[in-house]
Amino acid sequence: MEDKRYLKLHNYFGYALGGFGQCFVLIFANFILLFMTDTIGMNVGIVGTLMMVSKVFDGISDILFGTLLDKTHTKMGKARPWILWTAIPLGIAQLLLFFIPQKESFMQYAYFFIAYCMLNAVFYTANGVAYNSLSATLTKNQVERIKMGVVLTFSVLIGSILISSATIGMVSSFGGGVKGWRVVALAYTIGVIVCEIICALSIKEVGYNDDDTTPEPFHNLTFVQSVKYLLGSKYYLLILAYYILYYFSNGVFGAVGIYYCIHALHNESLYGLLSAATMVPMILGVVFTPALVKKYGMYKTNTVSLLLSAASCIFLVLGGYAKIFPILIAGLILKSLFFGPMSGSVNAIIAEISNYETLRSGVHLEGIMYSCVSLGQKLGGGLASAITGWMLSLAHYNGTLTTQPASANQMIQFLYLILPSVCAIFLYMLIKKIDVWSAIDKLMEKA
Repeated sequence: MEDKRYLKLHNYFGYALGGFGQCFVLIFANFILLFMTDTIGMNVGIVGTLMMVSKVFDGISDILFGTLLDKTHTKMGKARPWILWTAIPLGIAQLLLFFIPQKESFMQYAYFFIAYCMLNAVFYTANGVAYNSLSATLTKNQVERIKMGVVLTFSVLIGSILISSATIGMVSSFGGGVKGWRVVALAYTIGVIVCEIICALSIKEVGYNDDDTTPEPFHNLTFVQSVKYLLGSKYYLLILAYYILYYFSNGVFGAVGIYYCIHALHNESLYGLLSAATMVPMILGVVFTPALVKKYGMYKTNTVSLLLSAASCIFLVLGGYAKIFPILIAGLILKSLFFGPMSGSVNAIIAEISNYETLRSGVHLEGIMYSCVSLGQKLGGGLASAITGWMLSLAHYNGTLTTQPASANQMIQFLYLILPSVCAIFLYMLIKKIDVWSAIDKLMEKA
């Protein structure tokens, strides 16, 4: 029987603030490569490689923290404590990344690698896995989960737009250079700490300090056993592949966007406008998500919307290469608009996959199941950073040069226009395979 209880306004507010706060880390990460290469003067290929290598630790830590989360049982719940405990270390770890030694040496790269791993593999992982599991632990009501997805998408989009469009201007207003970046990093550190603490104190998990609900059964699985469950879950592997590809595409697009504005459009101030065109229309798509899901179902809504989003990339490519700005903007707007329903419902999809695995195996693994989100973020984002660095280095990009060689300019256009368009097609193909609702119905019929 479906849970009939509903979340209160302050629960939604706290949940939204948690997602907004993570943008101070996730979106700001798009500027790390630019800071390290153009401000500090580090080699773009080496930095990209170090980012990629760090993802080996990320892959282990995501599943490890997911397993640890499933073993956590306190009066606060299983996820809330981790959000609270990691708030301050998460902010400090990000700040330290921007206090890298400025004298070029082996220690400079070693410092970067250690700080980057601490930020991503430890504190962001612990915070992210806990936060992402809230879709399953705050409510068992599918309608509420859809609403949570909509609220989360709104908050993340607003955070993404603000941080993407304001960061470069803020750095300049604070004096530019290393000083400007450090002041902005300090401001964002305070932002993420405050948001995550308020989030943890504003929510309440189902089954903890709740007289009307029995806590979920506790399964003391080892790390290896948990991994075996994941590797045996077809839908977990599919949604993980989706997240890796999604964050890879977004990572490349976000990291190269500022390079595209500087070297292709010759106006770095346009980055904020392009970022807004990439994200604002998605809000409109998200608004209609509950109604579309109610009428057509989640599977049909998502497959059709992703197909339309992929088709819209035609305008993106044509406008981008022809330097016809209105067509470029139109492509970004349409791609974003049609992607809205998927953004608004993806967390609910993971909750359904978790439900399916519980029905199939009888084991509750909400924490480790939601590791696909942070694991996808880190692996996809790491691949994006590494491949962006490698490809720019291969094309002879040099951050100290005012005018880049033709090969570098061509590579920037490829990474910004072609690669994300190809990824959009594969995202559609992956989601088309995730028909977990039919699988749940079949299990229910056998029960």
